[in-house]
Amino acid sequence: MIILTLSLFFIAALLAFLPGNPHGKLNNIISIILALLLVLLSGLRNGSQLPDYNSYLILYDDIKTGEAIVEPSFLYISKFVYFIFDDVLFLFIIYAVIGVFLKFRAIKQLTNLWLLSMAVYVSNFFILHEMIQIRAGVAAGFLLLCIKPIYERNLKKFLLFALFAIFFHISSLVIIPLWFLGKFKSKANLYFLVPIIPIAYIIYFLKITILNFIPIPYVQDKLDLYIALQDLGEADFFTDINVFNYLFLAKIFIFYFFLYNHKIMMLHNKYSIILLNIYAISLFMYPALAMMPVLAGRVSELLGIVEIILFPLLYYILSPKYLSRLIILIWSLAIILINIYKSGLIT
Repeated sequence: MIILTLSLFFIAALLAFLPGNPHGKLNNIISIILALLLVLLSGLRNGSQLPDYNSYLILYDDIKTGEAIVEPSFLYISKFVYFIFDDVLFLFIIYAVIGVFLKFRAIKQLTNLWLLSMAVYVSNFFILHEMIQIRAGVAAGFLLLCIKPIYERNLKKFLLFALFAIFFHISSLVIIPLWFLGKFKSKANLYFLVPIIPIAYIIYFLKITILNFIPIPYVQDKLDLYIALQDLGEADFFTDINVFNYLFLAKIFIFYFFLYNHKIMMLHNKYSIILLNIYAISLFMYPALAMMPVLAGRVSELLGIVEIILFPLLYYILSPKYLSRLIILIWSLAIILINIYKSGLIT
């Protein structure tokens, strides 16, 4: 599995150096083949070494006995698989097809640098989402599809994609407020985002639980449950997160670098302002929700899906162009090696 994952990444990385029309026939064929290979790898994998895999097996068995408490999407898909195939393998195949298709569809909509975006996707979110957090993976795909309607102020399409995301993962409730980011889509000066990360660290040091200010009963019930479990010493579930880890600090640096160069990015990608805003919120959530580590990681990772589109925009900022591509791919290689190690594929 490690060899196959790395092979697909290197194929995507090599393809990222191809010249020509990003929407040409050859490149479209390449994207279809790459998508099929990713679906096969994630859908047919042996996930016994991966986090969350055994939890999905347990959930699937619980659904057969009518005891599972989970999002409706997982419930309906599991019942469909049980009655039609009676093999949990098809559950993972269905999620792989949906997750990969949504992300490829969104990438094609949002950027001309889609080969670079695919390399970034395979290096990080493919492992995280299509191999581990399969429900969140589908939700993240719908989040990416929300960006175009936000820019175009198409409320009906935005709500449709947002509700589908919530249908697959409840953490996608954070997508709803993103609608208001469309008001900033053409704003030439984004320096009001400068203090957002320091504010998050202030919240972290003051130990403020910001979800206490959300007047939604379901969210409050979840919050009360998390706090109760934490008080009972569920250490495995509430492991402290390090908000000063090198990878997160590197992402903060990249964010401020993009923020400084956002006017260049606007010239080449009309969605760049919305992407930067969402990424700012993603980085903000990690320290701000650190009192609830699992939630902090899940929300930050869900919103962080915009890295797929955002990071390749470095291509427009740095020269020569081959150097910018190389930097993006070296970063992606480092990320995929970290993810392979952290995911348990290497023990």
